[in-house]
Amino acid sequence: MEDLKADDDDSIVVTLIPRYGGDGVKISGIKIEFAN
Repeated sequence: MEDLKADDDDSIVVTLIPRYGGDGVKISGIKIEFAN
């Protein structure tokens, strides 16, 4: 978070960009963990 200069932020936005596919791309689940 420090590298992103987001230390004091309450939230962040994560954008997912599919490498393959086109219409009908579906994301069924995602998990993001903060590691110290």
